[in-house]
Amino acid sequence: MKRILVVGGGLIGSRHVDAVLAHEGCELVGLVDPDMSIAPHVPRFASMKHAPDDVDGVIIATPTGLHGAHGLEAAMRGWHMLIEKPVAETLDEAEALQAAVFAADVGSLVGHHRRYHAPVQQLKFLLAEGAIGTVVAANLIWAMRKPDAYFQGNWRTAGGSPVMINLVHDIDILRFVVGEIAQVSALARHRFARFRADRKRRCRTFVRKWSNWHDQLCGHHSKPVGL
Repeated sequence: MKRILVVGGGLIGSRHVDAVLAHEGCELVGLVDPDMSIAPHVPRFASMKHAPDDVDGVIIATPTGLHGAHGLEAAMRGWHMLIEKPVAETLDEAEALQAAVFAADVGSLVGHHRRYHAPVQQLKFLLAEGAIGTVVAANLIWAMRKPDAYFQGNWRTAGGSPVMINLVHDIDILRFVVGEIAQVSALARHRFARFRADRKRRCRTFVRKWSNWHDQLCGHHSKPVGL
């Protein structure tokens, strides 16, 4: 029986709480969140420092800007961790967390769950076996539409917005099935929508060179509801 602590009681963190409770091989140590009104049916802690030490693993599902600090604290306490994507808000924070994980000799995993979807696993296998030929390029046009409430009055409006929070899923799938990224170039354009001056359309183009010399062109266009 693995003792699991969940940090962050938002949309995704609450789902993790339910998943741990439903898993016969896990015991929920509790939920860490400063809002003590969330999930009153489970043990609650206002911060990680109040949680007991006998934790086998921690699921970090806090806003992106807190991932680095919470991951460092988990590593210092010797806890294995699952961190929701993206792993950190900045490269410096990610590298500091990586060093702490190695120093503490704990396991870590970023929550790129789409790697485990059956079609993605099958695609990776077919490419690795050469069953559908050799990859020479990959083109991705990515579009996202979220309700206004998804971004209003919360942390999602900063720290990368749709690119780090949403597009990162598809970038990771390309990394998983094609290979690691060796080089990136990017162009970005922002222009105000015609009828909604308080909303922006965002267009970006990325060119990535993979470690196995494949090139990939990625176009990204995000548009809020109502435009």
